[in-house]
Amino acid sequence: MNQPFILLACGHEQQRSILKSYLVEKNVCVFEARSKSEIFNCVKRRTLNLAIFGLITSDTTSMLDLIREVRDVDPNLPSIVFVKQSTEDMAITALRLGIQDYLKVPFAKHEFIQSVQRCVDHRETICTCKGSYAGSEQRGDPSTMIGDNREFVDIRTYLHQAAATESNVLLYGETGTGKELAAEYIHHNSLRKQKPFICINCAALPDTLLENELFGHERGAYTGAGTQQEGLLRAAQGGTIFFDEIGDMSMFAQAKILRAIESRTIQRLGNGAAHKLDIRIIAATNQDLEKMLREKLFRKDLYFRLNVIRVALPPLRKRKEDIPLLLDYFRTRFNEQFARKIDGYDDEVVNCFLRYDWPGNIRELRNVVEAAYVSANYPFITCSDLPAYFREEFDRLQVDKIIEEKDLLICTLQETQGNKSKAAEKLNWSRMTLYRKLARYRIEDGWLN
Repeated sequence: MNQPFILLACGHEQQRSILKSYLVEKNVCVFEARSKSEIFNCVKRRTLNLAIFGLITSDTTSMLDLIREVRDVDPNLPSIVFVKQSTEDMAITALRLGIQDYLKVPFAKHEFIQSVQRCVDHRETICTCKGSYAGSEQRGDPSTMIGDNREFVDIRTYLHQAAATESNVLLYGETGTGKELAAEYIHHNSLRKQKPFICINCAALPDTLLENELFGHERGAYTGAGTQQEGLLRAAQGGTIFFDEIGDMSMFAQAKILRAIESRTIQRLGNGAAHKLDIRIIAATNQDLEKMLREKLFRKDLYFRLNVIRVALPPLRKRKEDIPLLLDYFRTRFNEQFARKIDGYDDEVVNCFLRYDWPGNIRELRNVVEAAYVSANYPFITCSDLPAYFREEFDRLQVDKIIEEKDLLICTLQETQGNKSKAAEKLNWSRMTLYRKLARYRIEDGWLN
């Protein structure tokens, strides 16, 4: 950790001492608070990476009310809360409040440290995205880098490590998973961050315009070329070029790109002189390039040039625990964009979103929320506000899925003899996801006997 600032709010002296010792070991700056007034003084006066709520009160309801008030001051402040008893209702309430994690007392040290690391990473990602993309609708949507899903946190960490290198990167992922944002994230965390980031949509670049767009032209190179023009590759000099959907690029275009990558030079139309290129290459695709290689639809030499650092972005259906975080981000963003004051989402809407598989991924989620803002009334978005096409598609897909998922959950719990931690691990779900599904399907411990 790079010296995060963490609020440790705990009225229990022994617990506070133990937690502080764990944090100090990890090079963390700890601000201690023993009362509600001290908590709010710290939240209002300092920029924090995380708030940890220990045993301030034995009343869980009062604790959650306190956290709700803190989030009113800083909606994006990640929170960890300690509880004496863990229940399904507690998990769902914590999820809706935006609490990143809660730990039952007693707890394991490694579990606590891992939770802190995930929360700090989450806060840093939000801040980085806001600083890099504020006011630029032409850039990738920052929400796609928001998430606490363990696989996604690992990917985000790997992207940060990749940013420190000069190696080419190949991003895989379904449409709407945030490949462009991942490319921007790499660029803005690299030594090239002060130089241009140029995105090229390969699917929209016809062969007839390829050389002119990428390499540029000299004055008089062809009829209508009245001035010299730099191509996109030279426009990115010193920075990063992002080839989006490179699997849609023709074989002719692939050959031209390969030559520029290999020689690190380009020639403008109408001029035989070579101009040096100093650019980093990031490419992305939603296609199976290995299959395209076998079918001779993609050049092997270009593939091996690009496939140095390879990252696959997970679809939203595999990181559904991140949906509440994304919804909170979209609410903040659209409130500002449309000058509205929507306070949140009806419980039925959240449950609906958690059950849907989102074939269009985060882009589809964003579009549905934006469409809901058209008819939404204060203070909450309800199911009636969701676009009709989405409600119809949701109803069509859910009937069989609900039956299958409930049966799978019951069978897994029976196999693990009711051990919820083992069941969650076997199903590749987080603990909170398991509790949420138990509550949704009204599965009680007595059913498992």
